[in-house]
Amino acid sequence: VDIALTIDCNSSDWIAKVSEKKNVIFYPVVREPLHVWMWEGHPLASKQAIMLEDLLNVPINMTATRSFDPMRFAILDLFTTALGKRPNLQTFSSETLNEFFLNTHDRNAVFLVSPGVAASPLLQMQHTMVARPLNDERARITSFLIFRADYQKKSIDRFLDIVEKVVEEDIQQCEGCTYLGNAGACDA
Repeated sequence: VDIALTIDCNSSDWIAKVSEKKNVIFYPVVREPLHVWMWEGHPLASKQAIMLEDLLNVPINMTATRSFDPMRFAILDLFTTALGKRPNLQTFSSETLNEFFLNTHDRNAVFLVSPGVAASPLLQMQHTMVARPLNDERARITSFLIFRADYQKKSIDRFLDIVEKVVEEDIQQCEGCTYLGNAGACDA
C-alpha cells in the first residue's frame, strides 16, 4: 500500500506513537464536525445545540464491518477522552454501507457521520431522517492520509497536490470544516 486514509478524533499522542513506531507520515487533510443523523421526531432533532453529553445514553448505531473499525475506535476514544465514559454503541453487520444506513427502525438510535456522509444522496432520500451537526468542539474528526516516511514515488506528491486543491475548494461549502493542508503533518 502506497497511501491510505484514516480518521481520528484528534488523538495526537496515538498518532505520534504510531508515526514513530511505523515510520509513517500522517498528513492531515480536513477537520470537520461530526453530525448526528436521526429520526426527525427524535428529542435531539429539535435541540438548538447538540453536545457530546446529550449522546451519552443514546444508542449510537455503528457498523461492525471491519473496514469501518477506525470510525468505531475514533468514536470510542472521543467519548472516553472527553467524558470519561463509553458511548452506548449498537453494532450491526451489513453487506454494504448502504444497507447499514437503511437500518433505521430503532427511532431512539442515532448515527454519527461526517458532513459528507450526512449530505449524501442515500441519506437525503430518507425523508423521515434529519442530520444535525454536533456543536461541540470536542466532536471533530480529522481525516488523514498516511504514507511511509521514506516514500520516493513522485506520484504520491502529485496525488497530495491534487488532494489539496480539491479539498481547499470543497471546504468552503462546509460550515465548521477546516482545511489543514500540510501544515500539521506528523512524521517520524
